[in-house]
Amino acid sequence: MMLASARFRSRGRFPVLTYLHPNGTSALCRSSQPLAGFSSRCMEDQMLFETIRLANSNSSLLYVVDTRPPLNALTNRAQGKGYEDVTVYRNIAIQFFDIENIHVVRSSLDKLLKVAQEPAISLEAFTSGLEKSGWLRHLRVILEAAFFVATRLNEGNSVLVHCSDGWDRTAQVCSLAQIILDPYCRTFAGFEALIKKEWLSFGHKFSDRCSLTSSSDPREASPIFTQFLDCVRHLCTFCPVEFEFSCDLLCLLHDAAYAAMYGTFVGCSEKERRDLRVTETTFSIWSLIAHRRNELSNPFYKFRIHSPLSDCDSLPYGDATAEMFVPNGIELSSTGETPNGNRDPVDMLPTFVLSPQLFHLWRGLFLRWEWRLPKSDRHCVETLSDCTLGIQSLVSHQRLLEVRIAQLCRLLGKSVHTLIDPVQAIHQQQSCDSTNQLWLRNSPTNTHVHQQTTGDPAHTSCVTLAACLPKPSVNQLAVELTSIATSWTTIARRDIPCSNCGILLALCDRTVHCHRCGTAVCSRCVTRKPRCLPGLWSVHPIAFCLCERCSSDPVFLKARHFTQLHRSVKSNPVPHPLHANGDSV
Repeated sequence: MMLASARFRSRGRFPVLTYLHPNGTSALCRSSQPLAGFSSRCMEDQMLFETIRLANSNSSLLYVVDTRPPLNALTNRAQGKGYEDVTVYRNIAIQFFDIENIHVVRSSLDKLLKVAQEPAISLEAFTSGLEKSGWLRHLRVILEAAFFVATRLNEGNSVLVHCSDGWDRTAQVCSLAQIILDPYCRTFAGFEALIKKEWLSFGHKFSDRCSLTSSSDPREASPIFTQFLDCVRHLCTFCPVEFEFSCDLLCLLHDAAYAAMYGTFVGCSEKERRDLRVTETTFSIWSLIAHRRNELSNPFYKFRIHSPLSDCDSLPYGDATAEMFVPNGIELSSTGETPNGNRDPVDMLPTFVLSPQLFHLWRGLFLRWEWRLPKSDRHCVETLSDCTLGIQSLVSHQRLLEVRIAQLCRLLGKSVHTLIDPVQAIHQQQSCDSTNQLWLRNSPTNTHVHQQTTGDPAHTSCVTLAACLPKPSVNQLAVELTSIATSWTTIARRDIPCSNCGILLALCDRTVHCHRCGTAVCSRCVTRKPRCLPGLWSVHPIAFCLCERCSSDPVFLKARHFTQLHRSVKSNPVPHPLHANGDSV
């Protein structure tokens, strides 16, 4: 049946499952157009459609979403291709969407870039050129189709999506529908899995669409992937608490697809990438993203608890279980309850994002090199991300200082509580501050650190921890006190220079603080190599920002974390006191 259906479908792409709704019945499938013409039929293809429909006991209809304009589909039918006829395929409902083909999209981007990159353009010419390009109109139609698919799955129906060949518009709509429905697809791990499945494994022609080789046909080039990323950017902009990553990740993926510095987006299919031995001869962009995760994170992300979709491997602590980090969802099944009585871990994005008034130019991509234009929204996100990491380092630094104070009190024969209790009282008062609440709410990493630094029932007292550690030397104390900056240079004014290279921060793509000296530096003068800083309580290597001067300081390079010190010349390194076996926690 599947072989016959493949022969009846363009490029042999017969209907396959790409996503199963958590209710266990609603299926999202994708394929290419049928080679039906005006009279051709395939009994096996009809049986496959009926099998997909019958697999869902909650619905009597199978929705077929043809992403092409009806006129284009009818033209293809005259060429021996076409679409599913409702008189032949029983129990289906077909819906067309006016998503244009690769040639129209390519022309649209050319017109958009011509308008966006003109420095001396008038307001009338800009608005008129933006309208004539049709770029924003294309984005809305794609999102409209994705919301239609998500809504049908929401109602308990199965949906099949196809365009002409099934690797451009189909990938866009299926990917966005899953992002709209599934909170897991809005995380780093989920978005990576989504692109690997819908774009790489299903064979989007990256080499042809991005013109990566000199032999690429210019007529095959089209910014389909850029269009998809722009749609995700639109969702990120108006649903900021729903996405774990920021728009910087989307810009990075766009650059990786066109620059081909990484082998992730090289080739037009999995077979071609295997033949080219891409995994053996090139690096993956996902490794870079994992390394720069702190930089690419969204500080507004509302981290949810209790969702079975989270990937335990992506969590920062090995003792954390997946059940601890599952988003609270809303029920999308028709009955209101799942068989086990729990709510479905699905959280559908609101439909107000389809409002025409909300669509605007992606300045972060198309105007990012225009330094004369202010980037107030980006500056807000960067500042909050920088502040979040700073609070994380200060909380960990405070915990280490509390233990060191307890050690000194033991040596002097004084009570620890006379010094520690006032500090903890101040910390508990400051934890009610809005920035701290935002930081504590959003990240499992920070929540774990916070539990180690406050009066949690499972929290080990400073006195107990101080007894577990050897006496620190004066040099070790000096290194720990100077390894974390407690005062930062303000970056409210962008007319100050970078403390390393001297370039104006207003001209830089990103501005961050060095966590050791506290000065503001540009993104080119900072290193983010994960390491265990000696002034932190946490033993986990964390990619804090360090300027080039601090990262190359010989004194800092020789410094060791307290777990790397020795009790004596012949003894083993000091285990972390919160771990019984001495391993990392």
